[in-house]
Amino acid sequence: MNFQPKLKEVEMKNMVKNICAAMVINLCAAGHLSATENNPNNDNKFMEENLNLTQEWDKTFPQSDKVDHKKITFHNRYGITLAADLYVPKNVTGKLPAIAISGPFGAVKEQASGLYAQTLAERGFLTIAFDPSYTGESSGQPRYVASPDINTEDFCAAVDFLSVQENVDTDRIGIIGICGWGGMAINAAAQLELAEPGVFIAKNPTVSCISGFPAYFLRACRSRRPSHH
Repeated sequence: MNFQPKLKEVEMKNMVKNICAAMVINLCAAGHLSATENNPNNDNKFMEENLNLTQEWDKTFPQSDKVDHKKITFHNRYGITLAADLYVPKNVTGKLPAIAISGPFGAVKEQASGLYAQTLAERGFLTIAFDPSYTGESSGQPRYVASPDINTEDFCAAVDFLSVQENVDTDRIGIIGICGWGGMAINAAAQLELAEPGVFIAKNPTVSCISGFPAYFLRACRSRRPSHH
């Protein structure tokens, strides 16, 4: 009797099984890697990206002699490194109330948000004006796109950054979203309140017009989590 055809058939079936098994293992491994890399709750020690930050004064408004200024960076839970300008009032001691500011939609920190930040620093607040993900000096690809989820996280990450600064009163941290970014600020307030009830207190939003743009101000008590910076 000739068993050769049957043997070849068995060999082919085994080969197909092995190929399928290998494909499943590879797909599972790739899926796990992708989920790990893209999971915003993965605090897997994001490395701060080295950004090419301009050090000279590059704003659309004059620099105040009442405020100290420097560039800083921090990152969000998506691993995107954000660039910001830190404004601290001169000749002030103790822990300060702090505010994180961004917007208007499509703008950068050298414009209206920076003017808000510097003006509020002149009035005694420690402030940061930050470029959202994919914009300005902040990282992220592709460039100049918006994501409600990621941009909401940008505000949350800014609050986290402020909450671990030694000269910030963690019971007095707020956020300002200018123009279209008012919606992001309100969304961040709601997200923080859901993450840890009672941590974020959203008062009735008040409208400010330091630069001619409406802005929503919300007051936070403290961040929802420790920050990496």
